[in-house]
Amino acid sequence: MKKHLLLRNGFVASAILFATISAHTFSSQAPPNRNGSPASNGVSCANSSCHSGPGTSGQTVTITSDIPASGFEANTDYNITVTGSLGGATASTSGFEASAESGSGFEGSISTGGASNVKIVGMGNFASHNGDQAFSGGTSAWSFKWNSGMAPDGTTIYAAVNFANGDGGTSGDVVLTKSLQLTKSQNISIEENSVANLNVFPNPTSGELNVTFTNNGISESNIVVYDMQGRLVKELFNGKIAGEFIDTYTTSDLSPGMYILNIQNEKGFKQERIIVQ
Repeated sequence: MKKHLLLRNGFVASAILFATISAHTFSSQAPPNRNGSPASNGVSCANSSCHSGPGTSGQTVTITSDIPASGFEANTDYNITVTGSLGGATASTSGFEASAESGSGFEGSISTGGASNVKIVGMGNFASHNGDQAFSGGTSAWSFKWNSGMAPDGTTIYAAVNFANGDGGTSGDVVLTKSLQLTKSQNISIEENSVANLNVFPNPTSGELNVTFTNNGISESNIVVYDMQGRLVKELFNGKIAGEFIDTYTTSDLSPGMYILNIQNEKGFKQERIIVQ
């Protein structure tokens, strides 16, 4: 068993994966907020006061899912799998922790999906190992279910895997983190034929962005730009649109990266991904 004591404000607190401290048994689960995610403030157990060890010597972590190439749909269940591979290195036992987050916080909901080697911790926000797990064929894997809810495009799965040597101490272990950014399906357009012939160019853009489309009917419309964390970064237009719409906007005030152009009216919304260079 791994043991670790952390003094803070006169109290003794546990802070590592796979540890037993008095009645706290973390070999049976991971403590929340230790997978290197934004909600964990980038902290994992790979630090000198927790699990410390040599650099990687072939170990890798992968995150896979059954989300189709077209992206995830709202309020839909998907299977997420986190795999730790030894890659020729040695380790005795393993454990993991994972979460789904955007810049706004946790997204969707996670559950075990019936997997016996997974449990949910941290107010339901983190998937964790349910007991330390031996490697089989050089790998150790955990699968859990994620319901996308209203998660935005760019929601990311964050995971950490501990490759533990099982010597009873906190040194000699390797903790690796990994993230996988998810794409949301863009097939969530406005009512059929309400907006036609949408064209956004040049894309990628480095200075100006042209937006053209045909609005069938007259409607109050709003054209805005979101970042990949779902945050509003720029409003381009707000008013009535009838028939053909053509306008040019500057992008020089946007940092390089990927964004979502969102056209909204009372019938729904249509989105187009844009890249600013």
